[in-house]
Amino acid sequence: MPSNDPGGVQGFYAINTATGDIYYSERIGQYANNTKIFDIPEGIYELGAYDGYSKGASSEIITLNQSLVGEDGFIQIDLEFWSE
Repeated sequence: MPSNDPGGVQGFYAINTATGDIYYSERIGQYANNTKIFDIPEGIYELGAYDGYSKGASSEIITLNQSLVGEDGFIQIDLEFWSE
């Protein structure tokens, strides 16, 4: 999870594989970012995290579409986190 620790995850991104458009999580502190990325159109994306020097996360290729939207209005993507 994002933290105010500069060694932790520094934010999240989604890159549209067809267009190259990049969407980012919003900054909520000096180092921390929100875990949500808003207003991403349907498409195929590489989703991942900006790693810190001691913590990070895997990336995933996901096809985002309306059928994945949960009752809360969001799509949940789980990344595998690591820590040294």
